[in-house]
Amino acid sequence: MKKSLLLFIFLSLRVFADANIKLQIDQSSFKAGEIVSAQLSLDASSAQSFPLQSMKGQVLGGTLYFQSISPLIHRENQASYGADAEIIFIKKPDTQNLNVTIGDTPAVITWNSVEVVPVEIPPKFIFMNFEIPEPSKLVLWLAIFLGFAFIFWGIWKLKINLDKKKTVRDFRKKLKEEILSCRNYNELVQFWQKKRTYTQTFPEIESPLEKLEVVLFKFQFKPVQSESEQSQAMDAYREFRKDVEGTLSGI
Repeated sequence: MKKSLLLFIFLSLRVFADANIKLQIDQSSFKAGEIVSAQLSLDASSAQSFPLQSMKGQVLGGTLYFQSISPLIHRENQASYGADAEIIFIKKPDTQNLNVTIGDTPAVITWNSVEVVPVEIPPKFIFMNFEIPEPSKLVLWLAIFLGFAFIFWGIWKLKINLDKKKTVRDFRKKLKEEILSCRNYNELVQFWQKKRTYTQTFPEIESPLEKLEVVLFKFQFKPVQSESEQSQAMDAYREFRKDVEGTLSGI
């Protein structure tokens, strides 16, 4: 009876004893937030009872984060089990051990002497554990973004329209100067040769232009025009210019 009681106590202590996890970190010095490789070892009892893979993706004791843990393998000629791990210290630890509880199982994690250099980075940014803003903030940010996008789109659209209007206005202004600036008979003939361009842009000059053509056609197709004929054509042009100048004044 006494032996059975002692055996029960011994087994109870084995079941509820803390799992002992040892880390052998490869680098002697590294920065907080840096991923480093380590060899992980457990004794046979801990390997059978401790949920090792459950440590992945958790911040343990506000200090240690397990990025990855390989499956446990039994080491030859040893009573321990081992695994490869990638770990992150999110801050400089005060000691070389950490007491944690995974599920209902307590454990003590220890590691070799290393230097963890502190960095000024909020822990939530070290391993992409970002805080999700409240829905109301997301809606506000989206509204602000859409507001700015609409303003920029409006400015861009306005600029395109203004540039287009300016191009049309400059083109019409150039044609107006050509229509009203004939100084001699040869320039008058050149003006008439481009009449299609002028009438397409200014259809209002078509009727006065027909009156000018009545006089111009009397001499236009002769091999040579006398000074008197050229003078008559220019007089007709000056009448044409008087008729259209008021129409084109708004340009």
